[in-house]
Amino acid sequence: MEVYTRRVYNSVRDLITLYLVTDDNTNGWKQAPETILISSLCQLIDEESKYRNVNLFLRFVAPLGKLIYKHPDFNLALSFVKGAISQKSFHDIDLFVSAATLISNFVQDDANASIFASTLLNRALKLHPTFMKRYFIHLRIKEMEIRSTQGSKKKGTLEMKTILQKLENKQQKLKHLHKLFWKELMNEIVSESKLISINQQIELITVECEVLFSTLMINFGSDKSAIRAYAQFLENFLFQKESAAELFNEACLIEEEESKKSGRTMKKKVEREDLFDEELDADSFGGSSDVIPSSQKKEILFRSALLSREDHKPVYVSFLLFVALCISMLIVGLVINITFSNEISSKVFLVNQACTMNSVSHLIASGIRSLQSTIKYKGINDTGLMVSFKAHKDRLIVLQDKAKTVQQLSKSVGIFTTEMKHDFTTDSVSLRMPIISKNPTLEYELQNTSLSETTKLLITNIDTLLGSTIQQYNMTRDSYVFLFFWLNREPLKDAYEKFCINFIDRNQIVAMERRMIYIILAVCINAIMLLTSAIFLVAINIHLRNTFKVVRLFKHIDKDQVGAIFHHLDTSTKDNIQKIDSTNFTPMRMILLSILALMLCYFLSSSLIMTEFFLNLDDSYISMLNVAEATRVLMHSQVVNFGLDELVFDQNMTPGENELYFLSNKVYLAHSIDSWNNLIYGANFNNYRSILSEGMDSVIPKKNCSATDYSCLGLDQLLDLLSSQADQMNNQAYHRLYDPLTLFERFMQFYNASKIMAYKLYAFIDAYVALHQTPSRTLTGIFASFGFITLLVLTYFTNNQFQKYWSQIQQLRTLMCYVSWETLDNSDQLREYALHFQFVSKKTSSKKGRFGRLLSLISPVSDNDDEQAFAQVKAVLDSTVEGSIICNIDGSIKFFSKAAQEMFGYRPSEVVGTKISALFSKKQVIEKIEATIERMKKATSNFGETFEKLKARRKNGKSFPVRANFCVSVIDGDNEKTKKLIISCFLKDITNELKHAILIDQEKAKSEALLLNILPLPVANRLKAGEKNIYENIKDVTCLFSDIVGFTSMSSKLEPHQVVEMLNIIVNQFDLLCERLALEKIKTIGDAYFLAGGLHNKETDHPEKVLLFACGQFSILYNYNVKRNANLNIRVGIHTGSVTAGVLGSSKFSYDLWGDTVNTASRMESTGIGGRIQISRQTYERVYDLYEFEPREVEVKGKGLQTTYLLSQKYHQNPDPQAEAFNANKLLGFELAEVNQEENTNLSKYHLSVEPSEYDVSEAEDEERKE
Repeated sequence: MEVYTRRVYNSVRDLITLYLVTDDNTNGWKQAPETILISSLCQLIDEESKYRNVNLFLRFVAPLGKLIYKHPDFNLALSFVKGAISQKSFHDIDLFVSAATLISNFVQDDANASIFASTLLNRALKLHPTFMKRYFIHLRIKEMEIRSTQGSKKKGTLEMKTILQKLENKQQKLKHLHKLFWKELMNEIVSESKLISINQQIELITVECEVLFSTLMINFGSDKSAIRAYAQFLENFLFQKESAAELFNEACLIEEEESKKSGRTMKKKVEREDLFDEELDADSFGGSSDVIPSSQKKEILFRSALLSREDHKPVYVSFLLFVALCISMLIVGLVINITFSNEISSKVFLVNQACTMNSVSHLIASGIRSLQSTIKYKGINDTGLMVSFKAHKDRLIVLQDKAKTVQQLSKSVGIFTTEMKHDFTTDSVSLRMPIISKNPTLEYELQNTSLSETTKLLITNIDTLLGSTIQQYNMTRDSYVFLFFWLNREPLKDAYEKFCINFIDRNQIVAMERRMIYIILAVCINAIMLLTSAIFLVAINIHLRNTFKVVRLFKHIDKDQVGAIFHHLDTSTKDNIQKIDSTNFTPMRMILLSILALMLCYFLSSSLIMTEFFLNLDDSYISMLNVAEATRVLMHSQVVNFGLDELVFDQNMTPGENELYFLSNKVYLAHSIDSWNNLIYGANFNNYRSILSEGMDSVIPKKNCSATDYSCLGLDQLLDLLSSQADQMNNQAYHRLYDPLTLFERFMQFYNASKIMAYKLYAFIDAYVALHQTPSRTLTGIFASFGFITLLVLTYFTNNQFQKYWSQIQQLRTLMCYVSWETLDNSDQLREYALHFQFVSKKTSSKKGRFGRLLSLISPVSDNDDEQAFAQVKAVLDSTVEGSIICNIDGSIKFFSKAAQEMFGYRPSEVVGTKISALFSKKQVIEKIEATIERMKKATSNFGETFEKLKARRKNGKSFPVRANFCVSVIDGDNEKTKKLIISCFLKDITNELKHAILIDQEKAKSEALLLNILPLPVANRLKAGEKNIYENIKDVTCLFSDIVGFTSMSSKLEPHQVVEMLNIIVNQFDLLCERLALEKIKTIGDAYFLAGGLHNKETDHPEKVLLFACGQFSILYNYNVKRNANLNIRVGIHTGSVTAGVLGSSKFSYDLWGDTVNTASRMESTGIGGRIQISRQTYERVYDLYEFEPREVEVKGKGLQTTYLLSQKYHQNPDPQAEAFNANKLLGFELAEVNQEENTNLSKYHLSVEPSEYDVSEAEDEERKE
């Protein structure tokens, strides 16, 4: 790599050295004086693509510039850069960057080095570099700017320059937007939405500029450039002229102080740049020219009023109150929800306590009976007996605690409702109170008591059992306690089961009452919120419509004043107007959407909180039913347990009692299984919701257990096992399949499993109740939090949108500062809004007629009350076909109709406010129109002028002819002060009219040519003059008849079209020859050709010309025969004499000749010889000295024997195609061959000679073709 780089370095150095010469006086290099050397070097580098090598050379040389004494190679590189790189032939981006880096970093003693380097970098940017290269070039430019500011006292100059550049760009956009705003107002149909969109963009950029200027003034408040820039912004866009003047003075003082310190004289003051080049006074807008003494004060008053901000506190306070109402109503709904949900869900625990009492009697009875069975079969001294006895007493304590809990709850305040207490204390239980006697039959008495007393008896008897010994447990008929539980196991079960059902029903009634109360409260709260929201939305919408009201106020400004403002802005802003990007997310819409979102957020949150309340109610009720169903599983299983114990223990039961227990066990076992399946798989009462789906699957595990201890089994598995064992035990005990001891041992295994199952069920019920006695708070917590947070966020967002909206309203007021104070003062609507922020209704005036009000609108002093009348007349003018233009007194356009827009291609915004003379192209036309307007300014009465064929100019620069009618109307002209002048112009494009005139002239020429083709010129002129009977006697005329020999027999052998084609060719050439010899063709009759010479001219050589025509006929016929291999021949007869000529008929008229001369000429042809020309004696006397003739005698009908003459054959062609060709050109005096080339010429050949039209529309036709 080192070898390669050195090789490249040396090759480039040697190459540059060849084209540069050294200066012996200095140890440096200078550019060779010969330009050709530099050009050759550039050409060589370009041809051999050595840009990369040169770039590497410049990079290697750059570090040599840091040496105190510049290295010769460095000077060589500088010479190359100054000479060669500056050539336009170089176009390598990397080379420009390297050269700029070399110049800017290592040439410190040249003040122009940075400028030259910047130029090179800008040239690199123009070569369209890639994104990364463009980025690095901009970095180099920024580095150069930073380096140029180092060492200066103003370390932040670069930052200030950047901010000022941003501000300049934004202010240019503001100028464009201001111009767009007023341009839109010039349209006939003003788009309010577009104006609002433009104003929104103006407000946005204005706020950005204010923020940037605030930062600029904080950091660079003492810099005169920053102060002047801020002053211009205040004056041009915020219209704060006083503040701007103070800042301008401050900048001037700073500049003076700097000048004094530096000892320099201060340069000329920088004049402030106003957006208007001249002040827009009332006269420039066509307003009143009266000078008001307090005009300056009024101008300041209106401007100060427009720049003051409107007080929006009522709207803002109402918005905050609305938000507070939403939050408070949401809190109220949340509190009601939590209160009622806790109340209802807490009832699940009470149901658990109430319903688990239904299995207590069987649990106690079966426990006592199992101990008695153990004593019976194992003896009282059995080692396991005392263990079972102690476990039994522990279970009794648990059951007693449940009874005490129920009793305690019944006495607590607010736990049981009145109906529940009634159910608990009413005598609804029929107990069997045992009677201890020696009678072998059990005796008892029935006693009606309440469930409350029954619970007390239950607690008392359990106390007795807890104090009993094992021996006392073995007493059956002598034990009151045992007999109490044994006799009342079913009544206690039924009583507590009924109480459980009633307890659930009572709680459901309470839940429905709470549901109804909650619904009523929610409906009331939401109705209040809905009504409040609707009222607030309507009020806000009315407030937001103020934007459209303000925009409509701009329509009250006269179009001429709007046009003047626009053209002044257009003059000060030279750039083209850029298209503005419109958006649908305006503050007005965002405010309405935000308020709707607030309402939606409230209603959504409250609705979902209410939904969870209803779900909690339903869940609580289903939980109560599930608890009751679970207690029935326990109750039924204990009934089966007790029944099996009886079957095993009492071997002396009667068959009926035995069967009763057997069947009862089957029924209750099925009930137990059904109840458990309802819990596991779901049923109708719990909407088929399994308890396993509610988080209870962990309470009912299924394990693979091989031990004999049933405690390791899951509850579901344990119930399945017990149900199968219970069914087996029931059959075995009923049918006595085993001995009593075996049955007892089997039963004890079942009993132990049953005890485990019972307390697992208790644990399951307690776990289920613990899970459902607390209402769900998930949705409530989520949507309450969502509601509060969203309400606060939307409140903040809506507040920002309100501020933006009010800022945009203020921006519209600021734009009114462009309007003169006279206009604001003359309009009630504008004045009231500008001064008092009030919108007043439009008042119509009845003092003037409608047309009078219209005219006042377009006069120098406009009356805004007549806008409607003016709009109606404009609508009428817009519907006219001709272009209509209404001008002010100075000739500036005020109204431009739709027809005029289509005619010229301009939109109203492009011409309103401009001079009407600008619509015309020629200088003479413009001067003529301006002179007319000057005369109309001085008019004292109505008058008008019409100009024909003025040359107007379209928008695309093309000219077209128009007819212009200028008129001036004088309205209310009692005196000069009240006189109002209206200048109107109606234009009609006459391009089509001129085209039609030319077409008419052309058609007229064609008609005349056709007439001349039928009639001689003198006759045609007489016919056009209107003469009816046209005839004349001509003394000297030569007539000729020619006829094709044997035509009839020949034509019968040909097709009709062949005959017509043949005659057409021959006769057409005869016509051309006739025209060439200035003879007059009369007509053709079949194959006969009739012409005459000497009709309407005084020439006497017509016999000679007719004779020449006859000779030419033979040449024509000869040429035809030769070309078509035909054998046609003709006879020709000629006679000279007097004739009568005239026009016959009025339809399809024709010119004809009569007289003996015509008859004689016809006889000369009929008695002639084929291929010869026969003339009469009269004709012979006129031409005998010119040609040779052969006399002959012929019999002429009606004449007798006559002497005729045949022209010698040497003077004409023999038509036989085999004959020798005759040169007829010498005889005729012209080339007959030219005539022969016209064989295919149409029969009707018109030679039109149209005189040039007086209308010149060639330019207009050219424009139409181009368009």
